[in-house]
This record gives sequence, structure tokens and C-alpha cells, in this order.
Amino acid sequence: MLGTDEATGSYKQYVVSPENYTTLIPDGVSDYVAGPAMCSAATIYTSLKESGLKPGNWAVFPGGGGGVGIQGVQLASAMGLRPIVVDTGDARAELTKKYGAEHFVDFKKGDPVEEVVKITGGGAHAVFVTAVQAYPLSPKYLGGRAGGVVMCIGLPPAGQFHIDLDPTGLIFRNQSIKGTLVSSLGDLDETLEFAARGEDHERPRSCKRANTRQGNYISSPQSLASANGTTVCRNLRDLRSRVVSWLTSIYHRLWCSIDHSKIKILLAIALTAILPILADFPRSV
Repeated sequence: MLGTDEATGSYKQYVVSPENYTTLIPDGVSDYVAGPAMCSAATIYTSLKESGLKPGNWAVFPGGGGGVGIQGVQLASAMGLRPIVVDTGDARAELTKKYGAEHFVDFKKGDPVEEVVKITGGGAHAVFVTAVQAYPLSPKYLGGRAGGVVMCIGLPPAGQFHIDLDPTGLIFRNQSIKGTLVSSLGDLDETLEFAARGEDHERPRSCKRANTRQGNYISSPQSLASANGTTVCRNLRDLRSRVVSWLTSIYHRLWCSIDHSKIKILLAIALTAILPILADFPRSV
């Protein structure tokens, strides 16, 4: 539905958003950059953080010339990691090296696993799978690297592109396979901070930009008044989401372990009372 004065819709120039769940876009970050930064870039950024890699570690991106992968290459480079892209074609080789890839391995010109293991001196510290076709091969990029991890990001079609491996390697080398889904509000903010520093880029393609920059992101007076304290507010929001997740987990465990109905009622009342307070937490401090 198109937006009018009487109805809401996707194409309205002005929207009302709850303050606690509104992300402020830093000055100097264009719509072209903010859009993918809050979607694909934030997704891969969370995976980079969850991988536990440290500066100087090798990060392999199968299909790193694609939309999500190229964001990961830029962020990995900005975080001090050493990105390797496994893809094909001169155009993607040029693009990925321009945006931070230390090496480009063309999978059509030899054995990509052998080349990655050779470059990394034994295997990658982590593999970030955004191209689902790479799942079956992804653990092999770890080689003999102790503590190596495969980060699963792309969602494959049902029944396709499974990882089939011998668990012996996982056990003796302490390797692992891990999945990440979406980003927290805190990770969104941190991704935008990379973009504000010029560490995350997005090239405009065929779409034209409308003159609605001032109307796209409207915050309440309280948010604007506290702009200088946004970092504190962001950290509090991230803390709140973690506390809510922790409390919910404890609640479910207690609920399943307690047989007494009256105690269950008290638990439900307590959770009902606590959650609204947490929802208002950043605004109430």
C-alpha cells in the first residue's frame, strides 16, 4: 500500500519507529552504504565476531566476490584479518583485491583447497560460507589448523549442499562448525561505524537516489538530545537483549523442571513484570 496522510505503507517518506529499536545512521554515510551495511554487512560482521579470530589470522571467503562475501572481505581487512577469496573470473579478482583480499584463488584454475592450505601454511583459521555451493568443500580449507572453524552463513536449499565429514578431524584438531543468523542492535551500530570510517563500501548501480534523505530516518527528540551518548545507549541495548535471552532461557528450564502449578504461576507473573522494565531500560537510565 502506498503511503498517504491517512494510511501507512512502505513508501512513506516519514515513519514512526520505537526509540529503543531505531538505529541512528552516522553523518556522512549515504543511503547506498547504509542499506547493505545494515543487512548483508551486519550479517557477516556478526559471523566474523562470533568466529573468535584475531588480527593476523587467515579468513577464507568461498564466493567472496558476491554481495555478502565482499562485505565480509572489507570488514575482515578492517579488523586486521587476512582475507582469502575463493571465486572465479578476472573481474571478481580485481574487485576483491581492491576491497581488501590478500589473495584470490580461482577455483577453475586448479585445486582451491590445495592452494589455500599452501598460502596459509597449513590451513585457514576460519572459513565464512556465504555461497551455499561451497558447503561440501568448506571444512577442507581448514587443513590441519588447530581450532579452525567453519562459519555457516548462507542458507542452502532443503536437502542440498550438506557438509559430510569425518569427526576425527574435529576431535583431534579441535575444529568446529558454527552457524550465525542475524545481528544484534549493537552489531548494527558497530557495522555502521565501520562504514562511517570508510571501511565498508557499496557502489551505486542502476537505481537513482531520491531527495528524501532528511525524511528517511526520523528519531524522537529524546534520541536527538542524547546523540552524544549513543555509544552508551547502544551498549545498553545490546546488554538488554542478552539479559532478556538469558532470563527467557532460565525461565524455560525452571518451567520444565517444576511440577507445582502455583510456582509456575508465580514464575509467569515475575517474567511478565520484568520484561516491560527491560524493554524500557535504555530510555529509563
